[in-house]
Amino acid sequence: MISDNQYDWYEEDFVAFLLSLDLPAYRKDMPIDKAIKEEQESFISAFNAMVEKKKFRFFSDAFYSTLLSILPQINNSFRALCEVVDYYNNNNAEMAKAQQKFDELLESLKEHLFIRNIYWPYFPTKFYRVRVSEKEKLKEPKDLFHIPYNKRHLISNERYSLAGHPCLYLASYLHIAWQECGCPHKYYYSEFQFQPNEANEWQFITFLSPGYVANTWFVAINPPEDQYINLAKSYLLTYPLIFACSIVNLNGNSAFKPEFVIPQMLTQWVYRHYEIAKGIKYFSCYNTDDIRHFNGYNVVLPAKNIDYRRGLSRDLISKFKVSKPQYLENKLGDNEAETVKKYKQDLIATLHDTFRESHDCLTRMYELTDLLDKSIRNTESTDMRLIISAIRNVSLCGVALIKNYPKDDVIDAIRSSATFAERLENKVLAFSSIYDRFKTDIIGTADAFDLMIDRITTPSVEEYYFV
Repeated sequence: MISDNQYDWYEEDFVAFLLSLDLPAYRKDMPIDKAIKEEQESFISAFNAMVEKKKFRFFSDAFYSTLLSILPQINNSFRALCEVVDYYNNNNAEMAKAQQKFDELLESLKEHLFIRNIYWPYFPTKFYRVRVSEKEKLKEPKDLFHIPYNKRHLISNERYSLAGHPCLYLASYLHIAWQECGCPHKYYYSEFQFQPNEANEWQFITFLSPGYVANTWFVAINPPEDQYINLAKSYLLTYPLIFACSIVNLNGNSAFKPEFVIPQMLTQWVYRHYEIAKGIKYFSCYNTDDIRHFNGYNVVLPAKNIDYRRGLSRDLISKFKVSKPQYLENKLGDNEAETVKKYKQDLIATLHDTFRESHDCLTRMYELTDLLDKSIRNTESTDMRLIISAIRNVSLCGVALIKNYPKDDVIDAIRSSATFAERLENKVLAFSSIYDRFKTDIIGTADAFDLMIDRITTPSVEEYYFV
């Protein structure tokens, strides 16, 4: 417990409040409207606690009193989103009322939305798009563009797009595009270059994660304070909408995903207000350290102004140059697979002729070795996300095993046992060798795979084309 003399001032600061808003959000099998209501209650409780505490804060009382004045508006936004979902879920399917309520909400938030160019808040030089193609070889830049309008029957519901309505989804990093595509084992990707003009008229609704806002804008504070007040107000006023668009999908590949109701309405709003925003930039809803590591974002652009002869958006064709598709395959090489296979055989042989004192250690080594071996051999037939999780567990559990079974302690136990004799020293040496090889052949191989996944290397691309 912290005494008055050890007061943790950080807990009551605005930055700490932002960091407590953990997005993307999991709804834990509860209905979407209930998830929004729970977030509303949690938000208000944490918000009031932050405002009421007054010791050792970065900002002035005026900063917090200004934020307090917008709390009714934030409450109204949460309630409006719940009403939208209620209308949508009504037995009479009151879609028109749902859309009308949503439009009213957006009208009240319009001046506070971060609507900026594609490079804001930082400057990515490239964007990426991934596509899985088992049979067809993708060769031309158009092969990685949005699905043509004449193939709209292939377009399913996505977070920011409706079935049958083509959109161009891009990511600011290849790793993010790969994860958004379901972490495929084999895939094609293309790099996209945005073509700005001097007017830079293409603007996007931009959703930033609370963590990014806290760690980028509100850590090092410089006067004047007014600019921070304006940033904080705009972000907090739009937070209910950001939350409702950032709920993790728990329904897999099902036809209807309730988490997508609000984001899809926002896309429809963009369709109708194309002069204000050409698309939406948003942080990934994969709640993994991989995504947080890159701190990147996705961009979705509705395919407006279709050239029906080609089935592609004239607007998007004019704004992006695209590289020819590149093929990548995520797997360990034959040498690594052979290393694990050979180690497994040698470990089994050692297990069959070992001391009782080393049996537990070697058995657990075998369990992790077997898991790594099966993961490598089943890479193509198993969900890549399961493979990644399994191999990372091999590394983590392997390190813990080495810590729990220090080699010298096991060898001392062997030599102290009643069954040990000098003529059996060769068995001690065999244990020592297999123990050391576990660190290089198994943990090292698992770490090499994890490094490969974490740092997907991209061949150099020198030419880009208009589609």
